[in-house]
Amino acid sequence: MASLVLFFAVLMFNFFFMNPLYTFDTIQAGYPITYGIMLIVALTTSALTVRIKNFAKQAVIREKHTEILYELNRKLLAAQNLQAILELSTNYMLRLFARSVVFYPKDPEKESSAVFLQAEDETKSEVLLSKAEQAVVHWVFHNGKAAGKTTDTLSGAAGYYMPVIAQGQVLGVVGLYASREKGLISQEERNFLRMIGSQIALALLKQKLSDEQNEILVVAEKRKKCAAICYVLYHMICVHRLQES
Repeated sequence: MASLVLFFAVLMFNFFFMNPLYTFDTIQAGYPITYGIMLIVALTTSALTVRIKNFAKQAVIREKHTEILYELNRKLLAAQNLQAILELSTNYMLRLFARSVVFYPKDPEKESSAVFLQAEDETKSEVLLSKAEQAVVHWVFHNGKAAGKTTDTLSGAAGYYMPVIAQGQVLGVVGLYASREKGLISQEERNFLRMIGSQIALALLKQKLSDEQNEILVVAEKRKKCAAICYVLYHMICVHRLQES
């Protein structure tokens, strides 16, 4: 379209400003060369302008993504438990991608504990919780690779599923619904989802280590109490035997 406009502009310049006026005839033989150079310069300038605008647009998007990742990371670090991490993550992804999202912290074949948020305009997105979709999630948990829509694995699924991995462990699986109205998950969306996934993975790993440490402390406290009770009982038995003797 831009090329046609530029070509039309060169013709109009010839028609209104070059002798003979109001015709497309040229007196001198060099005029067509001049018009050709003008057209090439105009096309080059137009192409460079479009590229600069695209670069500026991408820079704004990257800056926005960086701000969102920083904000999400800050809130994830402040999360106190697993449920808070899951709810915060799904809420952010729903806002960012405007798609229904599901988060499986456990393999659905072992434990059904998914967090699901539905976009207002996606009434059929509950299919993400179906047995067929859970089979895809199970595959992602088992293989540690993305599957579903836009991939070569189980592409007939209704959503795109990505593993959340930290230290070689799959700590969860995130799924985005690919509706007909909004189309497939783009490469840009998948890349941004990976960046968000890395932030979530760190939060989940931190929470997992914290839970394990708390379990160790609870076990140690139980053993300490058990040892104290045993000592008191032993002391009472000894005192009782001394009294009998």
